[in-house]
Amino acid sequence: MRKAALLLAAAVLLGCPLPAHAGGAHWLGYDVGAGIPSGFLGDFAETGPNVGVSYTYMFTPYTGLGAEIEYYRWRNTAEIEEAYRYFYGDGAQYKQSDWQTTVHGVLALPIGRVTPYAKAGVGYYAAKHWMAVDGEEYWLGDQWLGHLTGGGLNLLLRDDVTVGASAAYHRYGDGARHHKIVYWSGALQLSWKMPWSTKVAP
Repeated sequence: MRKAALLLAAAVLLGCPLPAHAGGAHWLGYDVGAGIPSGFLGDFAETGPNVGVSYTYMFTPYTGLGAEIEYYRWRNTAEIEEAYRYFYGDGAQYKQSDWQTTVHGVLALPIGRVTPYAKAGVGYYAAKHWMAVDGEEYWLGDQWLGHLTGGGLNLLLRDDVTVGASAAYHRYGDGARHHKIVYWSGALQLSWKMPWSTKVAP
């Protein structure tokens, strides 16, 4: 699963098509939005910005597979900021972030130029923690298998460009209660159909 996620992620970053004989519509999207922490993560972090890139191959107008790489930069809660200053001094800094590398499946329902869709995915979530104390920098982090479920709405501006909005629920962790990380995401997206796409039959 990890190799599959990384291969699809590489295709996203390089803008590479899947094999041409596959046919279908290849969409490359860029999104910007926010992540909203919940549960255990919400005790330490607040809503922060999110940016990402995604690739989706639509076999038909209704079904597709793809991958995405997303970055979340969490804001610290006031309690965390106060605790770090108390233990490490006024100059101490602490930053939290998440990298999401997942593969996904899509079910869509085109209605004219508007397409609502549902999405589910699985892959790796990497939590990163950066600290600066007395001029020294430290990096901590780990990664876990996780999943997402969500959906959205796309509007076709022209045959090869869409704009849309989406929301998703994310969960990852190692099974221990204090390591189950949950957050929500919401984003606006701009997508382009790649020139090697072919018309897909209903």
